[in-house]
Amino acid sequence: MSNELIKAYLNTSYVVNMAGEDAAIRVGQDLPEAVVRLVQSMGVGTFEVAVITACNPHSRRLSEAENQSRQGVLAELLGWHRFPIFPATGIGDEGDWSEPGFLIVGVSRSMAVSIGRCCQQNAVIYAEAGGPAELVSCV
Repeated sequence: MSNELIKAYLNTSYVVNMAGEDAAIRVGQDLPEAVVRLVQSMGVGTFEVAVITACNPHSRRLSEAENQSRQGVLAELLGWHRFPIFPATGIGDEGDWSEPGFLIVGVSRSMAVSIGRCCQQNAVIYAEAGGPAELVSCV
């Protein structure tokens, strides 16, 4: 990934909607308390989460219809794996960019990267208990 693309990921808030309560995940920062409480309340076997989108593969802009279709396929894939998911939106700090995605609960780092690769993404956001959110390359 280029330095410019990495900077774009780092200058983004990944806002998760959890039953009406929003929480922003940022790379390099600990997960918001609301996300920690949510994951703990779900009783999943592992405290790992990822934010993944299927939109704009390899940072190539697609139409809204194409991105919606890709997001639908991703939601179906996650459903097959029975991962709990919550809507998330990546919002650039400049406010000129946003992209829908999902917070996936109970997904391992390797599975998150595999899903990201399946969706032709450059990277995913990953975090586990007690650690900060990380930008993890899929390429």
